[in-house]
Amino acid sequence: MSTLYRLVYASQSNALKEGAIDPVVGSILMQSRRNNTRLGIGGVLFYGDGFFFQCLEGEKDVVEATYQKICLDSRHRFPTILKQGPASSRLFEDWSMKFVPAEKEVREFLRQQDMPVFNPFRFSERMVDELVMFFHQLRMPMNFDLPGIREEPVDRPQVAAQPASSSQGSTQSGGVFKRVLSGLGLRKSA
Repeated sequence: MSTLYRLVYASQSNALKEGAIDPVVGSILMQSRRNNTRLGIGGVLFYGDGFFFQCLEGEKDVVEATYQKICLDSRHRFPTILKQGPASSRLFEDWSMKFVPAEKEVREFLRQQDMPVFNPFRFSERMVDELVMFFHQLRMPMNFDLPGIREEPVDRPQVAAQPASSSQGSTQSGGVFKRVLSGLGLRKSA
């Protein structure tokens, strides 16, 4: 049994023209779901304002090798690790790659942070943690996907959970994110 590991990264999309992103996101989802199911990796993907935000979880060596492949993928520019380390449990147990179309909710999060656009390269560690936990809590039907791209049930090898080292910020963020984190016991309610 291996150690459970989580890696969160951001990258810029190489889709340069308006409307070209849907096929790019679709191809990333199809490839991720096919490969991740086979490799025992789970995670979440969000796209906004030309940036990808992705969390990968699984065995450390497999997650790191997957990230290295992403770094070589021509659909991504400037892939950058935002956070990585051992994890105490899977947040995306049932998802080989959860796609989150939470534009409205993420815009609210950005507004609370005084950020006009989604640019995860500018996120603090606290913001990265809050967004990952929000995506974990966001409930969507299993059949939600981009047209023609369907999430399949995942059967994963067992990975030993490790205590996660995490620095919890005390800054108030308000709104949905505050309620989600408070409900998970990760933030004090104000």
